[in-house]
Amino acid sequence: MNPKEVSRLMAVKSALIATTATPGWAYIKQIADNLVARAIDEALTEEESSKGESKRLKAAALKKGFSDLFTVIETTKDMVMDAQQDLSADAQGELIQ
Repeated sequence: MNPKEVSRLMAVKSALIATTATPGWAYIKQIADNLVARAIDEALTEEESSKGESKRLKAAALKKGFSDLFTVIETTKDMVMDAQQDLSADAQGELIQ
């Protein structure tokens, strides 16, 4: 991966982590939940069985995809927070010595 792509990904990571600390994060998660619920409802109300099965698979994929996405973002946030706490503790330890 070239350095330009790495810096773009790091910027996206930073923006996503910053977003998790805002009220907008709950809003984003609610939108995802609404999209999944809508897809499930469409699958259940489809009269043609083959289309219903296709929509059911789409709903399952949406649910899994959003779940994975939010898990990765929140895990990354936790790891960054832990690293920052470790750095802060190290810095305080150096000041004491």
